[in-house]
Amino acid sequence: MKAFQIVRSLLFTCSAIVGALSILLVIVTLASGLRPLVVISGSMEPGIPTGSLILSRTVPAADLAVGDVVTVPRPDGRGPVTHRIVAIEAEGDGSFALELQGDANASKDPQPYRVAEAGLLQFTLPHVGVFVQVVRSPLGLAGIAVFLVGLVLLSFVKPGRTEPSVVPAVGDRAP
Repeated sequence: MKAFQIVRSLLFTCSAIVGALSILLVIVTLASGLRPLVVISGSMEPGIPTGSLILSRTVPAADLAVGDVVTVPRPDGRGPVTHRIVAIEAEGDGSFALELQGDANASKDPQPYRVAEAGLLQFTLPHVGVFVQVVRSPLGLAGIAVFLVGLVLLSFVKPGRTEPSVVPAVGDRAP
C-alpha cells in the first residue's frame, strides 16, 4: 500500500507541475508578445531542426535586417514560412519586400514577401515542437482527457487494509 501512495503522490505532483508550467508558458507568451510555432520542414536545418518550437515577436519590417530569421505569411495562404532574410527593399507604400532563403536551401524563395511587419525569431527550442504537435492532435487530446479522468478517479481510491466483512448467518438478528 505504501508503494501505491508514493506512485499516486508522484502522479499528482508531476501533473500539478506540468499544469502550472503550461499556464505559466501561456501567460509569458501572451504578456511578452511571443508567438509559438512548430517547424514542420527541414529548410532551416541544421540551425533550426524539424520539430523545433520557435518563438517569434512581431516587429515592423523597417526594424529588420539582412541575416534576420523571420516568419511571414505565404502569399498563397498555405501558412507561415520561417526563413532568413537575404535581401530587403523598401516599397513606396510603407511595406517592405523581403527576399528569403532557408539555410538548407540552395536558392532563395521564388518571390519576395511584401510585408509591413514580420515575426522576428527570438528563441528556438529543438524537438519541443514534436511534443506540442502530439498534444494538439486528436489522439493526444484524447490521451490527456483519459489521463485526467484517471487522476480524478484515483483521488477517490483510499488505500489501506480492508477488513473482511462479517456477514451475519441466516437467522441471526442484527443488534
